[in-house]
Amino acid sequence: DALLSGIAGGGAAARLPPPIAPLKRQLLLARLIASMPGQSHPAQAVALAAELARLLDQVQTERLSFDGLKDLAPAEYAEHWQITLEFLKLLTDAWPAILAEEGALDPAHHRNLLFAAQIEAWNVAPPSGVKGGPVIAAGSTGSIPATADLLAAVADLPEGCVVLPGLDQTLDDQTWDRL
Repeated sequence: DALLSGIAGGGAAARLPPPIAPLKRQLLLARLIASMPGQSHPAQAVALAAELARLLDQVQTERLSFDGLKDLAPAEYAEHWQITLEFLKLLTDAWPAILAEEGALDPAHHRNLLFAAQIEAWNVAPPSGVKGGPVIAAGSTGSIPATADLLAAVADLPEGCVVLPGLDQTLDDQTWDRL
């Protein structure tokens, strides 16, 4: 979406490492999984890699981290939780090094950084006039935090406009004021 909108065009965004291709990410994660003791079936490694990729996307989309993961359940409670934590070390310990080696970012993290770079660029020099405006964001509800920030930045631009999908335009004045 960012590429189609022109946001990914230049400036700070041009200095970001590219997002890793989804298939490449899945295969690299599968290789990591297959290297673990007790993991011998390639199809299982590929399926687990897809789930790890989804987990990465969810965590990064919500701007969370894995920092507190080990403290979620006390060590004395569940041995299976310790096994899970050991498995998730693939994401916390090994995966960042692989991404660095690849010179890439996870797609959700890339999107977050891309949108933040665009917001910063608009804060420094908002588009205006015939060359730079208007800026219209249409069709998004802002359910992703980075997108919500981007929509707020568009709404604050001198010639910014946010068009919400399915907005009831017959709302009473009090509701419009709250929006």
